[in-house]
Amino acid sequence: MARIPSERWRRALRNAVWLGATGFTTVAGAAEPAARKFAQPAATSATPAPVSSLAQVTFSLALVLAAVFAAAWLLKRVRGVGSGTQDGVLRVVAERAVGPRERVVLLQVGERQVLVGVANGSVRSLQAFAPTPPPEAAA
Repeated sequence: MARIPSERWRRALRNAVWLGATGFTTVAGAAEPAARKFAQPAATSATPAPVSSLAQVTFSLALVLAAVFAAAWLLKRVRGVGSGTQDGVLRVVAERAVGPRERVVLLQVGERQVLVGVANGSVRSLQAFAPTPPPEAAA
């Protein structure tokens, strides 16, 4: 003898038929709806691999750090550029590192030149040179 389906089963069967006709299925993830809802993001078929994303971020970070260190090195090398005019009262003629934190600097003060030793927390005058007369122009 055949069983008569209960009201609950008939309702479930009617809903399944209606959902199938509208493009939805009762099994979750079995098929996409017929039309995408408004502002619903489209599913992409290929997701980027996490390893390639990590490599790209690491490479970008290394590139930025290299640019920062290159700019710091360049600023250290070209320290005197844009530091004012050369006809001022005091200007640095030359400087030389003699240790990790010690320097010898030749300063032009007016017409005189002074050799100065610069170390951590101290500046000492080493030698003062008399002004040299300008070379005679050959006539």
